[in-house]
Amino acid sequence: MTRFILAFLIIFASPVSFAELIPVEAFFKNPGIGSLKLSPDGKHFAATVNIKGDKKLVILDVKTKEFKYIFSFSQGYREIGSFGWFNNERIYAEMVRKVGPLSQGRRTGYLFAGNIDGSNKGQILPRPKTPGRTSESAKNYRIVNELPNEHKHVLISMWDGKFQKTYKLNTYTGARTTYEKSPIEYGELVLDHNGTARAIQQNHPDDKMFRIFLRNDGKSKWELFKEFDAKKVGMSVADIAYDFKSLLINVRNTNVKRGIYRLNLNTKDFSFVKKIPGDSDVENYLYHYDVKNENYELIGFRQMPGYIEDTYIDDKHEGVIFRNSLKESFPGQIVDLINDTRDGRKTLIRTWSDVNPGTYYLFDNITYKMEYLFDSNDSLNSELLAPMEPISFKARDGMEIRGYLTRPLGNKKKNLPLVVYVHGGPYGPKDEWGYNYSNRDTQFLANRGYAVLQINYRGSGGRGSKFQYDAYLKMGAEMQDDLTDGTMWAINNGIADKERICIYGASYGGYAAMMGIIREPELYKCSIPYVGVYDIKEWNEADTWDSKNGREFVREAWGYDDEKFVDERSPSHNVSKIKAAIFLVHGKKDPRVPISHYYSLTKALNKINYPFESLVKPFEGHGFRNEENNYELYTKIEAFLKKHIGN
Repeated sequence: MTRFILAFLIIFASPVSFAELIPVEAFFKNPGIGSLKLSPDGKHFAATVNIKGDKKLVILDVKTKEFKYIFSFSQGYREIGSFGWFNNERIYAEMVRKVGPLSQGRRTGYLFAGNIDGSNKGQILPRPKTPGRTSESAKNYRIVNELPNEHKHVLISMWDGKFQKTYKLNTYTGARTTYEKSPIEYGELVLDHNGTARAIQQNHPDDKMFRIFLRNDGKSKWELFKEFDAKKVGMSVADIAYDFKSLLINVRNTNVKRGIYRLNLNTKDFSFVKKIPGDSDVENYLYHYDVKNENYELIGFRQMPGYIEDTYIDDKHEGVIFRNSLKESFPGQIVDLINDTRDGRKTLIRTWSDVNPGTYYLFDNITYKMEYLFDSNDSLNSELLAPMEPISFKARDGMEIRGYLTRPLGNKKKNLPLVVYVHGGPYGPKDEWGYNYSNRDTQFLANRGYAVLQINYRGSGGRGSKFQYDAYLKMGAEMQDDLTDGTMWAINNGIADKERICIYGASYGGYAAMMGIIREPELYKCSIPYVGVYDIKEWNEADTWDSKNGREFVREAWGYDDEKFVDERSPSHNVSKIKAAIFLVHGKKDPRVPISHYYSLTKALNKINYPFESLVKPFEGHGFRNEENNYELYTKIEAFLKKHIGN
């Protein structure tokens, strides 16, 4: 074990003695190193590290694995979001607003940078105040081209009112000059590898239409190519081909065969390239680093209909051959290529699976040597974790619903106590195969002897816009029925003991955990609602309400202005039907689902003298971040489940 790994264990972890029962701390301790990226010259790593609950950015020497510098960019309500390398000596980190671990932090528009020795660090966006120039308000931005041949500059995109612009940004001073401007309102520029805009994707908030505009080169006139209902988008630009003469287009929900197509920018010829199988979304695109062009080439895409499935455009491509050889070296694992050195010699690799939180390696493409770096969670023994099984069933209206079943290790596979674990969102997020933040709960419960059922109810992401958007206003009804039907599927197949079932979830999952025991009082013996939405009228207290789009979403998806709907679908208005035991969990500083939801529900329960257990922490947000609070929470969850459905 390297000196770095030993030091890391001493500083950030406590030794865990593994038995058949994994300690709660092993599951819910804050991760030491979260993410890792390799510098362009391959001499350093940049990594996010959790130190006493705060996320920091550290620089590590690749050879010695020693810390060279720790950046504490986080301040107040802001913490590090995405990060990366501007060049060999300079790193960057964007700031996001702290919401809580159950939801992505909101982007703040702030970008910080520093040299790897800690010098010349400071704010790059918004533009720092200078003599004779007023301070600039923060705006959302995106790094769109790293300009590998320019040491001090990158291209960024930023909105100027209704129009998007690209700028050449000086990564040392924050100075920027306009590079290009979209002539189309709400139009997002799509750049080729030279930084020239060749397409515009417009999602118009007024007429709710999605449009694609094209041009042959940087001087041609923009022309409308296609338009769709924004909630039934038929195609989107995947990438611009290396010849700069064509686009690769992801096509679905249209009258042509689903797949990747090539669109010639000059002739507008549209040719089929590769079929996208099934109805699951493209999770992400797969790229190969082209050393000659110093850029990444699209070679395939990833889907998750159940297990992970990778599809390649050309199986004979050198990048595909390389990926397949890595896959053979790590059977049963998913292999992700994080990034490459500028000369293409070294590749940072992460392997992971449903029973592996993640392992990092550094591969040398010249010597073919694979160097082990570290495990994301070295307190967990993968042999004691349970495999996730993709499942599907027909809902009562005939719709196919998918999800995952995780059964505890051992010979007993039938008549198990069951926890129906509901993911949040509800629109867009989904349950996924693999060990991730949400599935820590899954593995913890399975290790305690429970079968865990995760259901991608209608409205979940991953199966196209229709599956998601058609579920607006169906919370507490059809969406809840999907959970009930999944529970009945587990009972009817002998997996679950019908007398020992609990429903548990956070955020929207907390809403569903309450609505489950309201709509099905005889089905569930207990419920664990965690930071849940309990009164639809309380949405106006959430940070979602701060934006115009957020208010429109709440009105359109949650029926905010319909008093009858609010009354029928708010758990706090319907507590008289409950028979199950309840354990409520909330944080007083939750900006996404404020504590007022908890007060609304407990007031209603107290009014009818209905007993419940609860855990409320004064400084937690949308999900518990503090390690000790999490240890307490999951110890109480374990005791609550044992009391009501046994194990």
